[in-house]
Amino acid sequence: MKYKEYINREVYHGQRLNFIKKYYYKYICPQTNAVYLIRTFLYYKGSENKILSYLSKLYKYRLIKKYNIFIGDNTKIAIGLDLPHPSSIVIGDKVVIGENCTIYHEVTFGGARRGDYSKGNYPKVGDNCVFFAGSKIIGNINIEDNVIVGANCLINRNCLNGLTYAGIPGKPINKV
Repeated sequence: MKYKEYINREVYHGQRLNFIKKYYYKYICPQTNAVYLIRTFLYYKGSENKILSYLSKLYKYRLIKKYNIFIGDNTKIAIGLDLPHPSSIVIGDKVVIGENCTIYHEVTFGGARRGDYSKGNYPKVGDNCVFFAGSKIIGNINIEDNVIVGANCLINRNCLNGLTYAGIPGKPINKV
């Protein structure tokens, strides 16, 4: 998909908007502004053009300063990202996130120990997943489609399709 399609779906919610509403969603509303900054950073980061590469760093810096959101350079996020409360989110360097995922505040996706970057031991998340406040997803694990992770839950094992997980460590509590 192209950059404009991502912005239209995730920032403007697929609506035809006038200039004032577009400005509001793109630059003022925290939920859509954070998604806009993430998409622009991920789009420009691989550019060989020095100006666009520099812009990418500026967008990443803005994410960190304004929302305390850190996203690694090699992160892959599919379309449909939703951040209802964009604050204190960490997404490690080689994390892969599927379509239509919702991530609440203080969620961490990362490696379980030092040296995981060189080994690529980061989580892979399926489609239509929801991660509630404070959940931690660490290690080389696969989270399948339609998984809900409860608040303050630690996930360090693979998660099966269509289950809700809660507790430390995360255990399935019911089917979605």
